[in-house]
Amino acid sequence: MKKKMIFICLSFILIILGIITEVMPKKVYADNSQHQEIPESYDLRDYIDITVKDQYKNPKCVPVSISTMIESYIRMQQLNGRTDLDFANPVFSMLTLNPYRMLIPIEESEKVIESFYNGEIKTEDELLAKTGEINNLDLQLEVEKIIPKYQILGEYDSPNTFTSFSRIRKSIEDNNIEYRDDYNNIISKEEVNSKRNEYKKYIMENGGIHTDIYSGDILPSKNIESGKAIKVCNSKKHDSSHAVVIIGWDDNFSRFNFPERIRPTSDGAYLIQNSWGASWGEKGTFYVSYEDVNIERAMNGIKKVVVADLEKYDTSSPYIKLEQNEDKTIIRVSDKNGIGVDYFKYMYTTGNEVPDIQDNRWTLIKDNRAEIMNESGKNLWVYAIDKNENDVMTMNGTIVHEYDNVTESRILKIDKIEQSDGSYNIEAYYENSNEVPQIRIVGTNISDEEIEANHIIENNKHIINISKYGRCFISIYEQIDGEENFIESIEVNRRDKTRADISYSIEAIDNTKSKLKLIIKGQDLESGIRLAGVAYVEGKHDEITEKELSDGKAEFELTQNGDYIIYVQNGSGLHTYVNLTINEIVEDVVEDNSENNIPNSENNLSDGEASVETDKRNTIDSTHLNGEESLSDFSVVNNENNNENMVDLNNPKTGDRIFAICVILGVALIMFLFGFKRKNDKSFE
Repeated sequence: MKKKMIFICLSFILIILGIITEVMPKKVYADNSQHQEIPESYDLRDYIDITVKDQYKNPKCVPVSISTMIESYIRMQQLNGRTDLDFANPVFSMLTLNPYRMLIPIEESEKVIESFYNGEIKTEDELLAKTGEINNLDLQLEVEKIIPKYQILGEYDSPNTFTSFSRIRKSIEDNNIEYRDDYNNIISKEEVNSKRNEYKKYIMENGGIHTDIYSGDILPSKNIESGKAIKVCNSKKHDSSHAVVIIGWDDNFSRFNFPERIRPTSDGAYLIQNSWGASWGEKGTFYVSYEDVNIERAMNGIKKVVVADLEKYDTSSPYIKLEQNEDKTIIRVSDKNGIGVDYFKYMYTTGNEVPDIQDNRWTLIKDNRAEIMNESGKNLWVYAIDKNENDVMTMNGTIVHEYDNVTESRILKIDKIEQSDGSYNIEAYYENSNEVPQIRIVGTNISDEEIEANHIIENNKHIINISKYGRCFISIYEQIDGEENFIESIEVNRRDKTRADISYSIEAIDNTKSKLKLIIKGQDLESGIRLAGVAYVEGKHDEITEKELSDGKAEFELTQNGDYIIYVQNGSGLHTYVNLTINEIVEDVVEDNSENNIPNSENNLSDGEASVETDKRNTIDSTHLNGEESLSDFSVVNNENNNENMVDLNNPKTGDRIFAICVILGVALIMFLFGFKRKNDKSFE
């Protein structure tokens, strides 16, 4: 009897476990090499920790997002047992001059920070919180002394490059979406889904994907019931302006989660890790619709992170920069594309004398910075060599070529020159060579077509004229012998000196007071008016509505009383705000044939009267940011399909909880059966 009872109990346990295994949702493993199923929703945070960073008001979204992508890649490799590298804390510094190359653990950079500021600033977060301090050149040179332990490998195992995914380009007209590939060929929705599956498989295997979005439509919600705090869908043609990381997706994310003015035509969105801190959005994340025109245009990942072998690839010469005033000259020597400066030396000469490298008059500096006294009427020579024996020499800041013991090198010089009409010329050329450099030009917040239309070659120089208003970036890549090196990213920010003027009037609709028509007008003689908007800032129907102006005005329909903020945005991306309170709307409509007595209130307000600075992040720019102010404080979006109280069975953590509950119930039942038998069957003893 005893053996029979034990057999029954074991059989019962096996049956319970079999049922659990069959009915539980299958967990999707991060290692997709074994499990190819792509779930409808996925969140990297269910598998690995992601460090949420805050760039504060610094233009650092690119290095922040790149470091986040790298960190997620390493943690996924650790999770799947696919790396032998010892990363106890895979969080990397954002301070290196070349974030694509130098993977420096944050604990090493923070030792430098604490020493540099004598303990007053100890962490990178504290440093970023002090706007502009991260650009301290002397600090950057100190950080540059740290030799990178690791480096990124991209396609074809090439160093310091990313793996670029096949792009999905979109054009939207009247809610009709046309999809194109890298070669501008029209592709089907099936091909689009196939490409998206490639992105998703990569995320499941390797971590986040780095990409760009237009930041102007990032709208934080105050509606707690929505459950999904931030949404963005750029259905219009706005260039990307902010770097982020994709860490998941939700194929069923309702299109009604998005405001009506930017609502997509179908469900589905990517989960995005932002760089504005954990208190922003939904623990630092937000959602971007699959239909967003920018999200799938520049997707990059990592093939491998390996122990650094920078000597093999370090062929660039150090960069010498002179900063002169009336009495002194500061010499800074950087090796941002290499493994570090070994030493430099300087000397003054008179007339046409050219010093010999071995001359004993050189003053040796075993550092990458020196401050020296000026010597009037003399030439200042600086010779520098890096730790891989690449060297360079300058005279009064100009590169000297074909000199004894100096490697012949051409330095590509980039200048930004303001023109009389307020536009800017970006010029790229070799200083002491008549050769026209081979370069690739990449624009952010400016289209390729606009760059091409304003790009000429004149006097051996590439000249790109930037006449558009607002912030954009021009990145220059030098191409030599089939290899490409990033040289510099130049910020251009053509702005108005003043904000736009705004005026408005209010009219009744259909001789009733159940609805009001708000007419907004704006005037900006310099950069023009881009759009007008209304934000209702109280109540449960909070939402921003924006429209482009037609015939110099934009009309909005108001259906409820309350406080509003109305605004216009000029061509430079600057807003002019006005507070508006509406009390005249009657909720229960009663036919009223009497003369409408709602006055027109034409308010021509100057910049000082109308501008209400309300956006806490209106100065947060990035290497990709266009200077536009978001209206994050005012946007509240309803979730018409609220699933907050539903259990997500596809979440592996939910599955773990179900499993634990079933096991506990099974054990309890077994104990009950044993107790019951012991009480009622004395033969069991």
